[in-house]
Amino acid sequence: MDFEGKTVVVVGASSGIGERVCVDLVKKGAQVHAWSRHPHPDFEKMGVHFEKSVCEKALALKTSGLDWTPHAGCFVWDPAGKVGVPSPFPGNVYFILNLNHFLRIFGSVDSMKEHLVWLPTHHQCILIIERMRGKRGLEPFEKIPRDLDDLYDIALSFFGK
Repeated sequence: MDFEGKTVVVVGASSGIGERVCVDLVKKGAQVHAWSRHPHPDFEKMGVHFEKSVCEKALALKTSGLDWTPHAGCFVWDPAGKVGVPSPFPGNVYFILNLNHFLRIFGSVDSMKEHLVWLPTHHQCILIIERMRGKRGLEPFEKIPRDLDDLYDIALSFFGK
């Protein structure tokens, strides 16, 4: 199976099997997000979480007008710590697995949009950029950047940042 450019969430990543799965997926080109109660120190080296710089660029995208609708399957950053429960990811990054859980915390989708910052994955960034390129009559990517930081920079360029 081809994992190049795909985003994969691995639950139970600190177990022996989960760790091996993460490593194998990264070797096959996947953007891996490892979810574990006991994070493995090598996961940080593998780039399996959202760096602070990416979170800050996501906030810039939000303030520049990138709209999103919270739904299950989104990664979000909670810069002010409003969620109030520990995250399995570093830096107050959460994966919305159960939207109702977040709705109980925030009260509404609008409140979630106000307090949380959407963290588009590698694949979602490509979709956003391709949509923006198409609106401007630009050709699709010839070579897609692998680095999420670079993709966020490209997305920001469409919003004048």
